[in-house]
Amino acid sequence: NITTAANTVTLYAGDSIIHNTGFTVSTTTSGAVTYKAGVNFAGAVEAAGNAGGSIEMADGSTVNSAGAVVMSAPGSIQLSTVTAATTVGMTADDNTFALGNNVGAITEVLTGEAANITGTTVTLSAATGIGSAEDINTSATTLNATNSTSGNIVIEEADGVDISGLTTSAGDGSVTVTTTAGSITTSGTISANGAGGVTLTAGGAANSITVNNPILSGSGAVQLTAANGVTLSGA
Repeated sequence: NITTAANTVTLYAGDSIIHNTGFTVSTTTSGAVTYKAGVNFAGAVEAAGNAGGSIEMADGSTVNSAGAVVMSAPGSIQLSTVTAATTVGMTADDNTFALGNNVGAITEVLTGEAANITGTTVTLSAATGIGSAEDINTSATTLNATNSTSGNIVIEEADGVDISGLTTSAGDGSVTVTTTAGSITTSGTISANGAGGVTLTAGGAANSITVNNPILSGSGAVQLTAANGVTLSGA
């Protein structure tokens, strides 16, 4: 395991970062945890690594941060359990060093439906799907996600959440957010490409959906479901 009390943990890999079952990376008092796959760090200078570099967390592996968590890879990011006291930012198909090639998804392999990502504001970016095959489970106060090429955005949130923006930019990608027990509000636009639909579902009898911003789809269906009502306001 890797543990520090009041400092940061940064992992660089010119190729992939492989995080095996049972291994924990943590900061306990303060400090962020950062994973940078596909980034060389020779001479303490960041430079382009392998365009296929990915982050691969096995089922049962854990990241616990007393601060933020930041993960980036020119390839895909596979999640188990990531917990941050503050923000979480994840970028698959990262193009910082011109290595992005419109291939890179955010996926999960954790057994069961516990949260894959816990944090305050959770920001996700990928090219070929975010939870497209198996939903990404979150416990967040604010969600923002963008998917650029193909696949869908599918997120299951534990409780109430504000959506500051969700976008699929190509491939008829759909957008789906479901809360297990919590209300949904929006503070940014939700947009699904082409025939992709938008589905928001607030779970729990006392919970509602409040839409303050545009929900857009080229030709897909839009479905909003909440037992305690749906309120439409704003532009």
